[in-house]
Amino acid sequence: MERRLRPFKTGTARIAFSAIQQYKDLDLSILPIGLNYDRPNRFRSRLLVHVGEPLKVRDWQAAYEKKPKDTVRTLTNQLETNTRALLIDTGDAEVEEVHRQLESILRNEHPVVAAAEFERSQQLAIRLKEKKAEEEAYYQGLKADVTAYAGLLDSDNVDDKTVKEGAKTKLGQGLGLLLGLPIFLYGAINHLFAAGIPAYVARKIDIYIGYQATVKAITGLVTVPLFYYLQYKLVGWYLGSTWAWGYLLTLSLFAWVAWQYWGEWQSFRRRQSFQQLTQTKKEEIIQKRQTLLQHLSTSLK
Repeated sequence: MERRLRPFKTGTARIAFSAIQQYKDLDLSILPIGLNYDRPNRFRSRLLVHVGEPLKVRDWQAAYEKKPKDTVRTLTNQLETNTRALLIDTGDAEVEEVHRQLESILRNEHPVVAAAEFERSQQLAIRLKEKKAEEEAYYQGLKADVTAYAGLLDSDNVDDKTVKEGAKTKLGQGLGLLLGLPIFLYGAINHLFAAGIPAYVARKIDIYIGYQATVKAITGLVTVPLFYYLQYKLVGWYLGSTWAWGYLLTLSLFAWVAWQYWGEWQSFRRRQSFQQLTQTKKEEIIQKRQTLLQHLSTSLK
């Protein structure tokens, strides 16, 4: 979950050297892979995979035979360095929070493709760590600006995208939500148990947030077919098999529509919240955002 690479332990290197000692002709490599999740606790969120260059264990074999402990640590350090280059590594929780807020602003202000966004976010993390280490006063001021902006967004139930777009009323969005309400209700009510139980289970067991999507998915593998079957049988009992099959075919489609509708509704609510703010409060939020954009275009570029 955290964008921080934890220190590597030596187990991988020790197993690798043990293998080539036992199997003399084994051409063994260690392949570092970086998995960069956009929102790891959310189903269907984006994942960017970076595959690094393989580390050939034979290249360290001669050194291992002379100084095994030192070589194990050297290979481990090299693997850690190579893996860090494939990830966004913020170093600590404090920098990570600042980084996420600034990354969100960049994403909304200058959207780019996934690979370019990764490189931009990676460089931003490097710059933030440098600022914290070398320019403490500047970093603390930046952190205060980020915290103030995030606090304003949270207290007024808006997000950065809404502020960037100016919360202009979208008549089509409101009309679409009104017309789509019956469809949303159909999809939501028919998945009250099939999708509601997995969400309840994940919340009730109070599991680490990084595993919530997995818990929901595994529970859903049971609840979705079970309740689809029960609801199909119930409709068939009342209306006959033809209607039951037609009903069953609508479920997945309307589940997707309901999910899309909910996202649009949340966006609409944030726009409405921003519009209801006083002009002074709007200007304060916009000014805070401009200050952070100035940081991003000068000191953190």
